[in-house]
Amino acid sequence: MNDLMELLITPFTFPFMQKAIITALVTGTVCAILSCFLILKDSSLMGDAIFHAVLPGIVITFVIGIPLSTGAFISGIFCAFATDYLKENSRI
Repeated sequence: MNDLMELLITPFTFPFMQKAIITALVTGTVCAILSCFLILKDSSLMGDAIFHAVLPGIVITFVIGIPLSTGAFISGIFCAFATDYLKENSRI
């Protein structure tokens, strides 16, 4: 039993694993809060749409050679505003 616990704990002694678990906890917390907010605003599929819209932004910024997070942010914001514009100005 002691060997099993040591086997499970050993990966978390490495700094990159500690950073990974912190990143996963922060991401999970932010996503949980935002998903509840989107559901309350009747925009439950907005997060899924933004997720899919971020991918082309990442690809374009990779080709151009600028940081990937910049393209993800810009395309995500563009998707959010474009979706809101369509929601307010059309019958779709």
